[in-house]
Amino acid sequence: FSATKAPLAQPRNAILGNGLGALAGVAVFKAFELFGKADAPELLWLRVALAVPSAIVMQEMAGAVHPPGGATAIIFLIMRPLHLLSFAFVVSPAMFGAAIFVCIALLTNNLSAARAYPQTWW
Repeated sequence: FSATKAPLAQPRNAILGNGLGALAGVAVFKAFELFGKADAPELLWLRVALAVPSAIVMQEMAGAVHPPGGATAIIFLIMRPLHLLSFAFVVSPAMFGAAIFVCIALLTNNLSAARAYPQTWW
């Protein structure tokens, strides 16, 4: 909300970057699920170590880098109740939640004539 001119904070990066982070987290979880190790606590470090760089690579490839998207991947992996959402987690809460944040940023950052958000839409 305070870095209104930062490219990484624009709506495309925020929404798509969070979605890609979520997709990375779910994909890593599903890959471990194939081997029966999706919930193995001793491998959480490995799941996180694979999910975050995967999220970064996907964001870079899509041109939508948003650093909190890496945290979105971690959140999916460490919050067991979210595992039930599977790929639905990508849409809601990840992308939908980011869209809500963008709407709030639109309202709060455009209250002052000295600030303007967003700089670019998509």
